[in-house]
Amino acid sequence: MITTQGWWDDLHYSSPREHLTVRTDIKSVLISLWCFLPILIILVGACHGVAFLGFKITRYDLDTAQNISLALCIVGFVLVEGYMGFFRSWSPATARRCLIAPHITGSATVLALGPLFGLGFFCAPRRRLFISYILPPCIYVLVLMVKTLDSPWHEIVDIGVFAGLATGEWIVLCFRITFDLNFRNRFLCLFLFWCFYCK
Repeated sequence: MITTQGWWDDLHYSSPREHLTVRTDIKSVLISLWCFLPILIILVGACHGVAFLGFKITRYDLDTAQNISLALCIVGFVLVEGYMGFFRSWSPATARRCLIAPHITGSATVLALGPLFGLGFFCAPRRRLFISYILPPCIYVLVLMVKTLDSPWHEIVDIGVFAGLATGEWIVLCFRITFDLNFRNRFLCLFLFWCFYCK
């Protein structure tokens, strides 16, 4: 059982976190999906929007420096955004919060604002709260900065962002699946991701 102590306080666990099991009754599944699906829809929408802009790069004849920059941008975003951001931090935390939502008792706020709870905007550790509130404005500023770039550099960055977001989508889905199956090994999740990706 999990209870909430306050909007800015972390959850209170009545038993060790690793003892939590995935609930399979209809109510719990619906609560968990309510927390998770809107987040996934936002990610898919962002990925689609960036891809639409980024793949305009096919209209340009890139020189050697631009081709190298494109390759470095893709690799860099996959490593920094996909691996370090999604795989090592955001994805496991978000997937877990969506799955523990049905365990929380006495909080209508969690039920009403399920996606925001999953994203860690309340009832989370201080570090998660800080990341959740700082990340959106930082992303907005970066988007404005990228829009000032000339073509094809704008599209090169967009392709890198698309690669990172697409990687992140698969990773958060894999974490969700592995948590549903009560697997807790990150490297199993990474293996599942590569299976989907290579397919």
